[in-house]
Amino acid sequence: MKKLLNIFIISFLLYSCNSSNINTVNTAPATKPIPSGKKILLSSIIPHFFSDSLKKDTFKLVLTGDSITTSKAVLSIISHKGQQIYVDTFDSYWLEEISAEHGEPTVSQYETSIKHKVSRFFDDSNFVNALRIPAIGTCGDHGYPDSVNWFDIHSDKKVIGFHYWFDGAVDDNYLAWSKKQQKVVIYWYNND
Repeated sequence: MKKLLNIFIISFLLYSCNSSNINTVNTAPATKPIPSGKKILLSSIIPHFFSDSLKKDTFKLVLTGDSITTSKAVLSIISHKGQQIYVDTFDSYWLEEISAEHGEPTVSQYETSIKHKVSRFFDDSNFVNALRIPAIGTCGDHGYPDSVNWFDIHSDKKVIGFHYWFDGAVDDNYLAWSKKQQKVVIYWYNND
């Protein structure tokens, strides 16, 4: 009996340690409405280092509305201190990763595409450090660095940025926490 209890405890500890960094995507409709009366249809919430190199902030992407394809998406970052430090609201159709090259996609295909994008929105590849920040002179026809913010962010070799984009449009955003300004800044964007 003691051996069985030890196996259970070890298994629980291993699961707990390994599950803390897993992206959670809730694809089931919420049972209670959010304050505006809209249901939470889909969400992804992860902890990640951002404004502090020792304490994780919370990144959230939440879709609310009557259907996934017509919902509103809210991207927010909540600091480890519990303060909202960034928010961006947009229509969920910007999350679609589907092409109409082979005919008009069905509503189901659009929903699947949006769910897929939400599930990958906070992939590790979207978090970047200062060494991967595009150089100030490389903007060319695509991308526009905010030179003040770029130099501020690029001078901090420990900075962790977050990159997100919309496939339905040429819209790239690189965000980072500015220690100097004590706020989230966009240091690179592309919205051609």
